[in-house]
Amino acid sequence: MMTFIQRTKLLALALGAIALPLFTSTSKAVAFEEQAVNSGQFLAVAVPFGYKEYRLEIIEQIPGKQPCWQESGSGPVTVNLLLNNFDYTGSCKRITNTNGYTLRLNGQDDAVSYVNKIVERNGELQLIAFHKDPKLPDLTIGRTKGLTANAMRVFLEPGWQITKRVHQGQVVDHVYLSGNSTTANNPVPFNFSNSNLSITSPTPNNPSASSFPTNPQAANTTVNPTPVLSGSTIMDGVSQVYQGVVSPILGSIVGGVTGGTPQATSQAACQPGSAVWTDSGTAQQVAVLADGTVQLGNQQVNIKPILTNNGINPEQFLSGPNSAQLDFDGDGAVEEFKIQQPPQACTSTGY
Repeated sequence: MMTFIQRTKLLALALGAIALPLFTSTSKAVAFEEQAVNSGQFLAVAVPFGYKEYRLEIIEQIPGKQPCWQESGSGPVTVNLLLNNFDYTGSCKRITNTNGYTLRLNGQDDAVSYVNKIVERNGELQLIAFHKDPKLPDLTIGRTKGLTANAMRVFLEPGWQITKRVHQGQVVDHVYLSGNSTTANNPVPFNFSNSNLSITSPTPNNPSASSFPTNPQAANTTVNPTPVLSGSTIMDGVSQVYQGVVSPILGSIVGGVTGGTPQATSQAACQPGSAVWTDSGTAQQVAVLADGTVQLGNQQVNIKPILTNNGINPEQFLSGPNSAQLDFDGDGAVEEFKIQQPPQACTSTGY
């Protein structure tokens, strides 16, 4: 019979053996390109929350569908977010955080060097990319040209535009705030070697007009970045390690200390909930378990890590009829997950 110390050593060895490949393996280089969009179908908006705070949202209007927003006034342009008043599935796509968009400079993704924030300066709101190195300059991406307590349109500075990510020849829903150092009115603190981005910046006097060709082609910009593990990948890996290894071994340790035997988890009280998973406008009914597992055909997705990574309490989210738009399956596109019937947790008499 194994002693407590032997069981503890086994736990440490198991964790090390599984976690080491997660952090040391070399990933294949990912090639991302970008494609121009019709700027009239997109809106960058500063949305108020809390006390005198604003967050950036990017909204895409699906052509021919129910309007997502309405604009009025000038200096600033006030935005009425119509999508707040109806189920906008199939009509609008709403991006509320950096899980759905990335900063892109001279054809290169940059989700690490900068932090995007909306700040109040000189009687207006400005969308600033703050460099994490205080010695390097920040980038002004857009401004509201005035100030009000309501949601306001963010006008992108010359040289900046919204584009979409292209992965392996397929346009995905992930959005870029894309700038080119040769046209942007901000100093770029890098010596970029890839400056093939062939997108015409919008005319400043008419920022809502589309300056892109009728049939835009994907920009010829291929990136081979240094592999970086995302927070959701790490969280998912840790979750798998805990569920598959740590929990059973902890049960064994407790059983060894107390002299008892681990009890099997009772599945009698497990009751899956129902939800709607919408990906690229296609909705499907799915079952969701209390541990966050969602079955998508032959694929299983656990939504808890990505919820946690975006500041959403998973237990609270799963306990009621809630919805979120995030990249749940890690494919670079935003999916909408809407809980209809909350799942019931399994009861357990042991580990």
